[in-house]
Amino acid sequence: TSSEIKNVASFYKNNRVFYNETIEETIDGKLEAPEEGFFGIDNSIWMNQKYTIKTSGLSQIINTFHANIYKTDFDYLNENIGKYIHNFMRNMDIPLPELDSSSVLTIMNLLLLKDVWSTGALKESADSYDFNDKKMKMLIGNYEDGMVYEEESFKSFYITTKNGYKLTFVVPKDSHPLNEVFHKELLEKIVSATYKTSNNDVYYKTRCIFPEFRISSSESLKDVCKSMGISEIFSPTSEYIVFDDKGNFINDIKQNIYLDVNKNGIDAGAITYSSIFGNPSKKIEYNDFIIDRSFGFMITELETNILLFSGTIHNV
Repeated sequence: TSSEIKNVASFYKNNRVFYNETIEETIDGKLEAPEEGFFGIDNSIWMNQKYTIKTSGLSQIINTFHANIYKTDFDYLNENIGKYIHNFMRNMDIPLPELDSSSVLTIMNLLLLKDVWSTGALKESADSYDFNDKKMKMLIGNYEDGMVYEEESFKSFYITTKNGYKLTFVVPKDSHPLNEVFHKELLEKIVSATYKTSNNDVYYKTRCIFPEFRISSSESLKDVCKSMGISEIFSPTSEYIVFDDKGNFINDIKQNIYLDVNKNGIDAGAITYSSIFGNPSKKIEYNDFIIDRSFGFMITELETNILLFSGTIHNV
């Protein structure tokens, strides 16, 4: 609903930057508190300047979603958007989106979370631990209030960051595969789970011992959206109209993510983006070019058209 959209947009209105308590001097003599944590969401809308754009609703989009709106040449968009993303994300490792220059509009949402552990850098274990039958050194987490939360099929606990975030681990018990216990309903339960902190005169504290890990992926969310009943916007006959041409539609919604958990803390980011295509009401004619006899061929360099190979083929 519109009220829900406004509530979500309002919650993420401002980026939050956290600074270290100590003051350091830079090479040029400047005294500053180094940045140690950052949380932010940045919305942007990129419009292809080749198209006539309706502007009547732009102010509402800006105010509701706190979005930046850009009008640019989509033939050079990937280069421009790469600089924009790197400036916000402050991390060069996240996979960048490749946007189609034939689209008329692209909506992009950037999410970045960077923080340090609540007790500073973690120590590596002196002993090796088992991880999927492999011996390795682990990180020794800080002690947190509470005891492990567990049910028949899993157990869970968490580690906190300095600026108020929590990383919770969910571990299936023996004979229970991970995909059996790690699902939406369980996650909702764990988010609101209460970790028992005391019993009579006993207080419980627990620490996580875990490996460093890093993931990076790029996935389409189109099927996820359709499973939630969001399907009309993907149809070429959609009434989802943004420009003067009727029947604009979203070709796909994609998400690129990375997550790096190490001895210093968490560094994570995500880019979710979708492109809207215009003029889908125009019919498309498909043709076949059938190679049914001896043929000649050329291989050229794409940008310069320099000829690299050529020849003729009589038998295959």
